[in-house]
Amino acid sequence: MYCKNCGNNLPDNAVFCTNCGHKIVLPTNESTTQPLPMQSWNQTMNQSFNGQNLQQPMHNFGQNNVAAKRKPIPFITKFLILEVIALALFAGLFFTKLKEYTSPERVAKSFFTTIMAGNYDDAYEMLSIEESDFVNKESFKNVVMDIGNENISNFEIEDVTTNKNTYTKQIIISYRIKEDTEDYYFTLYLDKSSSKKFFFFDDWEVNIGDYIKKDISISVLEDSTVSIAGKTLDNKYITGPVDEYGYVLYTIPKMFSTTYDVLITNPIYCDCSMPISIMDDGNVFYQEYECAISMKPEITKQLLEQAKSDFKILWNGASKQNTFSSLNNLKTASYVTDMENNYSKLMYKFSDGNTPGISDVTFGEFEVATSMDTVGTNYTVPYINVSLTASFGCAWLEEDWWTGDMETVKGNGDYSAQLCYIYENGEWVLSDIDIADFFYY
Repeated sequence: MYCKNCGNNLPDNAVFCTNCGHKIVLPTNESTTQPLPMQSWNQTMNQSFNGQNLQQPMHNFGQNNVAAKRKPIPFITKFLILEVIALALFAGLFFTKLKEYTSPERVAKSFFTTIMAGNYDDAYEMLSIEESDFVNKESFKNVVMDIGNENISNFEIEDVTTNKNTYTKQIIISYRIKEDTEDYYFTLYLDKSSSKKFFFFDDWEVNIGDYIKKDISISVLEDSTVSIAGKTLDNKYITGPVDEYGYVLYTIPKMFSTTYDVLITNPIYCDCSMPISIMDDGNVFYQEYECAISMKPEITKQLLEQAKSDFKILWNGASKQNTFSSLNNLKTASYVTDMENNYSKLMYKFSDGNTPGISDVTFGEFEVATSMDTVGTNYTVPYINVSLTASFGCAWLEEDWWTGDMETVKGNGDYSAQLCYIYENGEWVLSDIDIADFFYY
């Protein structure tokens, strides 16, 4: 077989010419390539000259088979092919965009802009945290207000660091504030969730652990109620018994690092309201460090009246030489110091055992004052001291040195007494007295 283009001799099965590279077109019917026998050739020529086959087109000469014409592709097929191609392109573009949308860099930028805009609702949804009483959306609002709401002019991701564990990333964003030439930096940590986003992509969540502080404690006097950011601490936060100074320790496992409004109430002391900033793990703050503890006015007034009443019971009992244990209307503490001994001294003022002493005492107006022992002493319960002072007129029996007869003498005197009270079992009771300090003339 020869190449029709250059005449190069070729093998029968050649597809391209080895000399010029021309494509070899093989005949569709092998019989058309074979030369006619001489007899057939002559017969054919004779028939043609005899006018029997003169109407046959010359281009069919020597060729028995003609290739069938190719059918046109239907329009619907073309449309479906184009549709498949378009869908494939769209799917590729959509996949690329979703991968970019779920990337850690994009999550970091989104959280940064949301924080700086002060939008705590959307920012909170990006966090990887376990909620508690003081780690929730409401307390997170104060965190956003502390670190965000800046007037950003521009920003970019400065650095992305992947640790040995591929499920965490540290991203540093540098930014500028309008009308400020200083560069600022915002560091963000991301954790890869165990779940997937849109079935295929990593789900990155913001780790805001730097803004969560742990084991925050507050120490307050027993029977106090503590409210932080409007939430009252219940007994589950108490971590231990009342100490020797009468304090109870509350410990909160974790809190957002921000400023909280704290309110401490007590049935005896005035309310204590103060802001407290949580900046470090293990913060411990005490009631007396933050605000002065003072007795409620109504409690003070109650104790003043009670001191007057108790004084009269003691005075009348001593003037009648009644024993201390027989003073039934007097409420005393479960433990007493030397009250009975001090009461005996008052009894002696009315009688020295041989001659009667002072009698017919008429007190003027009492002056009453209270003082509280410094918090933090050995008193494990609230303690208050009531001072009573007054002038009085009195009469007493005295032996006439000339005649030796007993006669009544009138005079004046000054009196001061100290009555100490503690709060026990829901009421104020006497714990100590000093009532024999008076003189008359």
